[in-house]
Amino acid sequence: MEGEGIEIVLTIDKKEAYVNGKLHTLAAQAVFRDSRMSVPVRLVLENVNMKVLFDDEEIFITDAVE
Repeated sequence: MEGEGIEIVLTIDKKEAYVNGKLHTLAAQAVFRDSRMSVPVRLVLENVNMKVLFDDEEIFITDAVE
């Protein structure tokens, strides 16, 4: 994934990613199943200046990291 000066490199089935060359350990890995790829949304969103909050029932995404 690339955009606006940010490069995110994920490897399927690995709990690690590189953001602009810096290694990050993930809670969950990217997976490819049934012709679809699922990626850790928190990693992606927080690196484009978004914030992810959640409780037992809902996920909230805001447009600025506090």
